[in-house]
Amino acid sequence: MGIVKGLVRRVASDELFRHSAVLFVLITAANALNYLFQLIMARMLTPAEFGVLGVLLSMFLLVAVPMGALQTGVAHFAATRQARSADHDMALFSAIRASCFGLAICTTLGLAATSGLLGGFLKVNTTLVALVGAGIGTLPITTFYAGQLQGNGRFIAFGASPLSGALARVGVAIPLVMLGMGLWGAIGGTLVGLLAALLAAAALAPRRPLVMPRNLGAFGRYVGPSMLAFAGLAAMTNLDMVAVKYFFDADQAGLYAGAVVLGRMMLFLPSAIGMVLFPLVAKAEPSLWPGLLLRALLATSALVGAVVVTPWANAPLVARFLLGENFVAAANLLRWMSLSMFAMCLVSILVLHLLATRRLVAACCLSLLGLLELPGFWLFHESPTQILFVAFAVGFLSLTTGLAWSFGHHGKSAPARGIEDSEPLSNLEEPTPPS
Repeated sequence: MGIVKGLVRRVASDELFRHSAVLFVLITAANALNYLFQLIMARMLTPAEFGVLGVLLSMFLLVAVPMGALQTGVAHFAATRQARSADHDMALFSAIRASCFGLAICTTLGLAATSGLLGGFLKVNTTLVALVGAGIGTLPITTFYAGQLQGNGRFIAFGASPLSGALARVGVAIPLVMLGMGLWGAIGGTLVGLLAALLAAAALAPRRPLVMPRNLGAFGRYVGPSMLAFAGLAAMTNLDMVAVKYFFDADQAGLYAGAVVLGRMMLFLPSAIGMVLFPLVAKAEPSLWPGLLLRALLATSALVGAVVVTPWANAPLVARFLLGENFVAAANLLRWMSLSMFAMCLVSILVLHLLATRRLVAACCLSLLGLLELPGFWLFHESPTQILFVAFAVGFLSLTTGLAWSFGHHGKSAPARGIEDSEPLSNLEEPTPPS
């Protein structure tokens, strides 16, 4: 009994586990609502309509996940400044904020202009694509405010933003679909949820005075590679749905979308661990990096591994219970999807750790292994199961490569110039070289 109490006290005193537990509750509640939305949509929409919803969400994530680099960059800057007891550089934050608003406008207009091309490729209504593009346009602003909250360790406020968005999404979309709006109601509710998350993050973020921007170079040198790394992760976890929608008919795409819904549920389970791990590693000494990474990987393996067992035990029952009778045919897809997502959950932790330790080239190379899916899909697409096998193989290749790199080179970091300098970045005429 004493051993158990000692273990509980030790876990409770660990900063990573303590903050992860708090954030896990909030993020899990938000994810539960988002997946409740998708499970209800699977029952209220036809498989063909649900397939369209699935590919639109995949398109959303392919653009949205790379934008998470903005949040990562802001969080990294805030965390390292906090670790050195230095004031935040107001000019830099003002410049980033202005850039995020500009990016939001450009993204919305760009996706609206290309909605016809994207709609034709994905076999989806052009207006629906434009609406999803408007939702993507809110993300640069949301990620900026969320990065401030994450980097300053305000994890309760940080988790409240996605929870607000999920509540709004479910509260609006389900009544609209029940009123007969179908797919349009589902997309409309999603847009309302994105707007709610933005407003919550903006309201809870620390107030910063607006001053004239001077130098964005140091921040850009960090965010650019980070965005490339996040783009690779997005490709690794979403290209399979796009490929299925392109190569197969609407009903088969709908079944695959059902498996993807459950797979993404696993993918977001360890998100709280990664979000806490990042600022902790960013301000930690290099000697602590391997230990923090190992604890995060073990926690992720335990959390996600418990879910992997379920579809392998009785996949038809899982499909019938969560998605309805129409999706029982996707049972075999669920089994392999669970293994594929297990590997990708661990890869996401490895990429975040590499970014936090400023090994930007390694993070990009690891995540961009996901692009190997493209030639694989082109060569092997006789069935949706073959598509999934390709994604499964690429995921485990990325995992083994990431483990070898992270633990084989844990003491060799490449600091992003200017990100952690003690002098305010806005006072620098030229970026300072690494020491």
